[in-house]
Amino acid sequence: MTFFEIDTPTPNYVLDTLAMGPKNPILGKFNQKEVLTEIDILLNNLKYENVSDDIMNDINVATLKYIKSCSNLKPPRHIIMTKRYLKENNLLAIPFDKGTGICVMKKDTYILKLKDILDLEQFEKVIMTRKNGREMCLKEEDRVNSLLHSLHANAKIDDELYKDLKSTGGQLPRLYGLAKVHKQNVPLRPVLSMPGSPYHKVANKVTEWLSVIPEAKINCSTQQTVENLKNVSLEPNEVVISFDVTSLYTNVPVKEAIGNAAEKLYSSNMQSPPVDKETFIALATISCTDVMMSTHEGTYKQIDGLAMGSPPAPLLANKWLSKFEPSIKHISKLFERYMDGILRTIRSDLIRDQSFTPKVEIHVRN
Repeated sequence: MTFFEIDTPTPNYVLDTLAMGPKNPILGKFNQKEVLTEIDILLNNLKYENVSDDIMNDINVATLKYIKSCSNLKPPRHIIMTKRYLKENNLLAIPFDKGTGICVMKKDTYILKLKDILDLEQFEKVIMTRKNGREMCLKEEDRVNSLLHSLHANAKIDDELYKDLKSTGGQLPRLYGLAKVHKQNVPLRPVLSMPGSPYHKVANKVTEWLSVIPEAKINCSTQQTVENLKNVSLEPNEVVISFDVTSLYTNVPVKEAIGNAAEKLYSSNMQSPPVDKETFIALATISCTDVMMSTHEGTYKQIDGLAMGSPPAPLLANKWLSKFEPSIKHISKLFERYMDGILRTIRSDLIRDQSFTPKVEIHVRN
């Protein structure tokens, strides 16, 4: 557990509650709308599978009973007191970006850190053009379904795939931040909660297709890396350093990444998706570009970069970054990469010479 810019003593019952970790109910809120959204999606799929009305009615009844029972549950006293303490002191309990700890920081600080992210050129605030305009999520769901309908009407996707990808009862992804306590000043990693959004079904299907690309997979193993470190023999003027690519997800050029993945997917002996290359690019574009999100400052659109939390994002980012591996690896004796984390050997005099690699932050570990 970490406290960021908080000097006042914290009651023991709060420390004990938060020490239970991010899966503690202190961070959990029962969201009735999310449950109903998932059930609506399920029932819509069951209708296409010709499931009987009696079974769907039973699911509805069971869902309502579940919602009622969850709503009536009373959390333990220490959780109630901890929530009250955080609220009264304007504090938030933020899960770690890596690991299972919790960072406690002031709510105003958290909001400012998220605002710094939303102020980047990759994000754009969405302004409602009129007060009585349609609810933003419904408009976005209509846009996505209209694109899918066009692909279906032009015989680019079949009936089954169209039904699988069509969105019903969706909600906008929600942006939140995870605390990077391993970095100076504890920045936030932006994450989108995508389940139930108009993009999620398409994103899952695109992810399934991308998963066959070897360069898109994360093949680095901690055990193998440790073994390789044990076996490497360094010269007197050599050290082992790690590279941390600056904000990889946010800085990935999405259309270029999708194009690179499509070229690989359709120009090799791998199993291609059951759609043509043009359609794959169109579906990947739907799931990864112009993603609308709800934030503490209203609705925003991510106009470039990948959103962490979107299912295809890790695969697209990994595939895009793989093309830089020859220049990053150079002639090193040891080279390991896990997404944006890169480990390699290098001559000591070249540590500050970045001519051999794309823009990275360098952290030296001898």
